[in-house]
Amino acid sequence: MTTTAAPARASFSELRHLTLTHPAIHAWVELRRQLICWQDWDIIPATGAAQASSEAIRFFRHPDPDWRTLRDWLGTLTVDLVTLDAAVVVLVKPHGAGGGLFGSDIQGLRLADPAITEPAIDSYGVLKEYVLYTGEVPRRDFTAMFGEPLSMNVLARYPADRCLYLSMNPRRESPFGMSPLEKAIERREDGTIDADATAENLPEADDPAWARDTQAFLKAALFDAILGRCSDGSLAWKWET
Repeated sequence: MTTTAAPARASFSELRHLTLTHPAIHAWVELRRQLICWQDWDIIPATGAAQASSEAIRFFRHPDPDWRTLRDWLGTLTVDLVTLDAAVVVLVKPHGAGGGLFGSDIQGLRLADPAITEPAIDSYGVLKEYVLYTGEVPRRDFTAMFGEPLSMNVLARYPADRCLYLSMNPRRESPFGMSPLEKAIERREDGTIDADATAENLPEADDPAWARDTQAFLKAALFDAILGRCSDGSLAWKWET
C-alpha cells in the first residue's frame, strides 16, 4: 500500500511573501488589520482606581518605543496573527527593581519577529524558553524540537515567563499554529503555492465573528495577562465597538 506524504507546511517567509506580493491577499490582510486597530478601547477602573487607570492607559498608549502609537504596534501584531498565527511580545524589564507598570517588572512590550522565534520544548514537552535566531526558524513539530536547528546562530534567549507567544489556532503536534492565510493555501501539482487560488479560498475579510473572536483573544491573552500580572485586579481592558 502506498501513502501520500502530507504537503510541507508553508514557511513564514512564504506566508509573508503572499501578503506582500498578491494584491487580493494584501487587501484581505489589510482590512483585517483595520478591523482590529480602528476599534475604540479603554481601561476601566474600579471605584477608587482612577489614578491606576490613567497610569495603565499611558503605558499602553506607547508600549514599545519602536512604534509611535498603540495602533501602529497593534497593527503589526495583528498582521502577524493573520498571516503567521504567531506574534511574540517580549516583556521588557525596567532598569531598576520595581520600576515597571504599577511597580512591576514590566517596563514595556517589545514586539519580536515570530519568523525567527522558536518556543524551546524539552524532551518532556515542557516549554523552557524562547530562542531568537539570526535566520528564519523551521516550522518543526514537537517530536523534532529537542535540539537547536543546525547551522543557525542564536540571537537571544528569553525565559518562558519573559515572553508572550500568541497563537489563535494552535496545533497539538506543533508549537506553531495555522493562520487563516495558511488554511486557505492551494498548491499546484508540483507543490508550489497557487496564490490566485489561495486568494479565492480566503474567508470573508470583514467577518464580524472573526473580529469579535480576535478582540476577545487579544483581551485575554495579552491585555488582561499584562494587567493581571501588574495590578491588583481592579482594572479591566474593554473594547468599545
